[in-house]
Amino acid sequence: MQKLGKWTSYTRDPATITDPDVRALADRFMWFQNEEGIDWYDFQKTLEPGVYAMRDEDGTLHQIQRDLTKLAPVRGELVRLDIPDTISEESLIESLHGVKMDDEEGIELPVPPPEQISAFDFLQRFTKQERIALRKSNNDDVQDFFDMLRTARQFFIDDPLVSQGLDLIVQQKLITAARKAEILAPV
Repeated sequence: MQKLGKWTSYTRDPATITDPDVRALADRFMWFQNEEGIDWYDFQKTLEPGVYAMRDEDGTLHQIQRDLTKLAPVRGELVRLDIPDTISEESLIESLHGVKMDDEEGIELPVPPPEQISAFDFLQRFTKQERIALRKSNNDDVQDFFDMLRTARQFFIDDPLVSQGLDLIVQQKLITAARKAEILAPV
C-alpha cells in the first residue's frame, strides 16, 4: 500500500483556473486538496494506473476505483493498493469496501475462480482439421484424451490433465505449441 496523503474539500478561487471552460463552471465542481494544498484534479494527472481507495481515520477502505475520475477524495487518506489487474473492479469493490486495514496489514485478495468451460466450447477452440486429426489418431493416449474431452460436461481450463493432454497432442504433432497456447488462452 502506498499512502498518498490526506484530502479535504475546499473552495477554489476561479481566478486560479487557467482553462476558461472550467473557470466558467468552477462553482459547479467539488474541489479537493491534499495537506500540501495540491488540487486533486492536478494531482491525479501525476498518478500511474492502478487501484486506488480512500481510507478513513480508522483504516476503513471506501471508494475503491481503478478510474480516478470516479473517485472523490471527500475525506480521509488516498492510498494506492497493490492489486493485480486480473481482479475485476466488481470483485474489488465487493471484497474490499468497508475492510479495515492499518499501515502494517496486507489485504487478502479475492481469488478469481478458475475458468470453467463446457466440453463443446473447448472443442470449438480446435479447428475442424485438428478435431479430425484427433479422431483419426492411432495413439491410444490421444484417443483417451479426446474421449474425455468429448464426454465431459465441463471442466476447468487450467486443469493439469488438460495441459498434459494438449502436451501429448503437441508431441504427436497434431497441433503446435503455439496452438496449444491459443487453445488455453482465457476467453
